[in-house]
Amino acid sequence: MGLRRSAGLMTLLFHPHSFRAEEHRIEWPFFMFSNNDFEGVKPTTSKTGNAYTTNRNVPLGCDCWKTGSIDSECDVFECTCICDLVAGGCDQNCCCDRECSEAQRSRFEACLPEGPLNQETTKCYSTNEVGQINPKFPVSAQSTASSSIDRMLCVQYDNSDFRGTFYKDSDLLDKSSLDKELVHNELGYFKWKANSAVVVDSDYDAGELLGSAFSLEHLHIEAFGGNLPLPISSQLGECSDFALAQFAKPTSTHCVRVYDISSLEQACETGVLSSSKFAADLLLASYGSISATGDDWIHVSTQSVRWEDFDTGEKYLVDEMSLNSTSQVCDTFYDDGRVHSTSPACMPDWMRPLAPSCRNALVSIRYNLRYNGNDANKIIAAEADLVLTDVPIMANGGGDFVVIQQEYSVGFESATNVARSNKMANVINRTKSGNPGYIFGRPVLLGSSRSTTIGLSVISPKAQGLELLGSVADGVCAASRGHTVNFGVNVQSGCLLKLNRSELRDFCVGRGPHVAGNGVPRYFNVSSLLDASIGIFGNADPLDASQWLKIEIGPTPNLAAWEERSGTCKNAITSMNYRFVWTFVGAQSNPQAKIIGARVDFGTCDIKHFQFDISSRHKLGTSIVSTATFFQISKHPADYSPPSPPVAISVPYDVWYPFKIDSRSDTRKCTIGRFLSVSLSIWSLARFC
Repeated sequence: MGLRRSAGLMTLLFHPHSFRAEEHRIEWPFFMFSNNDFEGVKPTTSKTGNAYTTNRNVPLGCDCWKTGSIDSECDVFECTCICDLVAGGCDQNCCCDRECSEAQRSRFEACLPEGPLNQETTKCYSTNEVGQINPKFPVSAQSTASSSIDRMLCVQYDNSDFRGTFYKDSDLLDKSSLDKELVHNELGYFKWKANSAVVVDSDYDAGELLGSAFSLEHLHIEAFGGNLPLPISSQLGECSDFALAQFAKPTSTHCVRVYDISSLEQACETGVLSSSKFAADLLLASYGSISATGDDWIHVSTQSVRWEDFDTGEKYLVDEMSLNSTSQVCDTFYDDGRVHSTSPACMPDWMRPLAPSCRNALVSIRYNLRYNGNDANKIIAAEADLVLTDVPIMANGGGDFVVIQQEYSVGFESATNVARSNKMANVINRTKSGNPGYIFGRPVLLGSSRSTTIGLSVISPKAQGLELLGSVADGVCAASRGHTVNFGVNVQSGCLLKLNRSELRDFCVGRGPHVAGNGVPRYFNVSSLLDASIGIFGNADPLDASQWLKIEIGPTPNLAAWEERSGTCKNAITSMNYRFVWTFVGAQSNPQAKIIGARVDFGTCDIKHFQFDISSRHKLGTSIVSTATFFQISKHPADYSPPSPPVAISVPYDVWYPFKIDSRSDTRKCTIGRFLSVSLSIWSLARFC
């Protein structure tokens, strides 16, 4: 039982237990930065029938604290579960996540910070002590049998009507306002990454290592020292094979491997670049501390295989028939042009580079692990998506070394059924970049507008968010490669257009494989910008278009023109520059980052080829770049206190006779209200103190 009074008084609470252990909470700063902790859950937009619109000021996951205000107008709000970063699934150690089952919560080792700090002070006393203070009217009566176990009276002090300091919510910027704000200084930021403790028991918990083994007839032999590796980039960018995958920690890494001609042949023959050891031959432990002789091992099945052109970066899906025809899916081998391998070829010979080459070398692998959250986090399925390539010995262009870019990633999906609704904004499975405000270092959400059959707009989100230009190993532009733009991180990315004089002329007049228009590189993907939107907050729901902001497109440069005599492409587009304006909203003690403006501009220059022979095959390398810059609007927060509550009772006009009072009814009510409030406060202190 309990008694709660309004602001300015104290709150009395009876706790059902004499002692309650405090929840252990690990430190987790709001400004979290980590490029490697995020691997987007591939979103789906097939459920467009669930489209809705809110047009509310209060972000999803927040509550309005302004008295008498509705969500569509409220600018004083608090956000109560910032650790909920997966829609449609349970976030490990996020105790406020409503999508977590009781079985999953029982496995939590600690609770991540949820958002607002508790401003109240609670002190507890035994009912016997309170009864001694006021023996005539002891506070010890119990109304039910179950409440007779109570032995504590708790007094919770909340004697101030002050509700905190809040940032004034900024409206989205129109085109003219955006231009003015882009003169601000750039944002400063710092990096932070949490240390994760690794504790292994019979069940998987967040952060624990994943057991791995190779199958040899009826025996299981430890693979990679017994745990699944996830190579990471060293300080020099080269792949380090000593990093390990961790349960419920989605991770994506990029690195390079550098070989000379002899070592590339050796790496190909010994299986260093083989995909089979990471997929077809690999087993994963379904739960922690499994023995090598146990039966609960999960085969890693190959879900898809794509082949990538080493020179252009273009990807092609491998025929499913070849996947089903052999257990050794497109395994790696060295082709010297004389000995034919029994390993199947992923692509027709006419698409592959000439020998000598390292065939079917691993470029990328993504593990998709499904687990049952109601059964001690047991892994029930493991799938792998592979990207392979042929590395020609002459890929070094006559140099001494060959550089191979690789990507390793692991994602997790809970098989536990969760309740879904538009109110919870979890109809679409996806990884959030904050809840609601963006977390520094998380991807900027990007999507394109679509219309449903009933006329509502939805967003088709891109799994990796906004990306800049990418390149293959030798720096040549590739449409299939990109660098993710992370919130708050100013970044520049570029690549090379290698064109001979004839190709440059075609590029300038809008012909050839490298253009999307006259002098416009197709790698900028300009056409997709016409309906592109970014998430205003990090938890923007694709089913509600009002939570997304359309990217403003700057003035379009004049069309490029070709000058035959000088071999110059005039006014070619060579740069693409994103600029974002953001600010803090919500409580000062728990600020939420909000993007309020986005714009993209293009830069031009003249590209000249110095070979006057039009038939020359000499290729000129021209760099094109894309950038992303973030600007913060700083605003001073303001204190907020709710208005005084209205008087709930009325009394006769002469109740205070012979005292004189103001004849105005509104003043009389206010005076009476204050007098009663003070009287009740004194009465409460007299009885319980």
